[in-house]
Amino acid sequence: MPIADKVMKYSASVMQSSFLTYFRVIRLSLESGGTAFIGFPKDRPNDWLQFNGSDTTLYMTQDEFKHVYPMR
Repeated sequence: MPIADKVMKYSASVMQSSFLTYFRVIRLSLESGGTAFIGFPKDRPNDWLQFNGSDTTLYMTQDEFKHVYPMR
């Protein structure tokens, strides 16, 4: 994934789950064909940034969601 890859499409979700440690996510489709996923758990895990081919996963803390995706 290029560092300055253009975002072509995105979605933000707020959900409830008994299995996940986070309830807010943002998914990005990138111009290069790759994807990025941002999850917002209560506590940031040690492996908070992961690269898998053209896919990137980033974990930020719950309180950071409002700074990344301000809801109106």
